[in-house]
Amino acid sequence: MACPMAGRSIRCATVRSISSSPSAYLALRNEDLLFTRGTPRDLLAGPRAEPGRLGALRPLEEIPDGEVLELNFNDGHVALAARQAEDRWLLLRGSEVRIETVASAGAGASFQRSAWLHIGLLELGAHGQCYVVTRDIAFRSGSAVAHFCTGSKGKSLAGWTPIDPDVGYDPRTAALIAG
Repeated sequence: MACPMAGRSIRCATVRSISSSPSAYLALRNEDLLFTRGTPRDLLAGPRAEPGRLGALRPLEEIPDGEVLELNFNDGHVALAARQAEDRWLLLRGSEVRIETVASAGAGASFQRSAWLHIGLLELGAHGQCYVVTRDIAFRSGSAVAHFCTGSKGKSLAGWTPIDPDVGYDPRTAALIAG
């Protein structure tokens, strides 16, 4: 289908997703193909364009693979993560993320929050006190997850505590965080 734009004839198409191949998007764009759904930023940036960055979709009550750990910070905020390997930590959907970052956190934490809020991986929590993660997101370390969630470098790997499924684990924890 041809549609006029700025005196040129441009082919229009609806493309559901090519986020796994940003180079394909750029090649098509250079051939005057107009994308009518989404923005270049949505297709090229963020975890949706990074293979392996998003965890697999799973029911909220299903416990992911790996050791589940909990991080408590900022007067009652809670994040849950699954350590699946030394270099793969999964921040679990429903975890809380501090809204503000401190100066020592650097610009990366603020940028990441803004980008992920823009594409829907974070949303404002029910009481407006924090953001809530809407999808499981992979990180390379527990320290990186803690840095992202707390918005500071104060919490690190040592801030995570294991949740023992046999002692003290409440199966409603994920639902309580998400609710």
